[in-house]
Amino acid sequence: MSGGDFILIRKIVVAIFTSCIITILNVIILGMELGLLIGMYLCPIVIFYGCLSSLVSDYITNRAKGFQRLFTAGLLHMVFAILFLIPILISERTNDLNIRNIVSDIFLMQSIMCSILFWLLDEFLRREKIKSKWRILLNKIGDLRM
Repeated sequence: MSGGDFILIRKIVVAIFTSCIITILNVIILGMELGLLIGMYLCPIVIFYGCLSSLVSDYITNRAKGFQRLFTAGLLHMVFAILFLIPILISERTNDLNIRNIVSDIFLMQSIMCSILFWLLDEFLRREKIKSKWRILLNKIGDLRM
């Protein structure tokens, strides 16, 4: 398995874990019906947009090292989450547009929470010790093919 394949698999796994964790939190906080409804719409967005924005973030920060890369990647994840929702929030609130209404919007808060969780899980799986364990597991799964 090449490095590019592993990165894409890691991003998809992180997106699925992020979607599941946020859905569980929504179910606990908002109740079963609303939590699952939000999770149903959130999952494909996190998988497609989250993976894409995380790949772009990795591409932008590939030359930086250490804390600078870590901080910049986290900031980029949050910026991409905000950029996803700002046009929607502005078009919804044309009559009462102020920063307090936009910041207090639950969808903006959830997108920022998703981006932070996605970034934390991705950074955790990016570590060499964890990466080697994932490669062993993925190779074992690959050996199960017929």
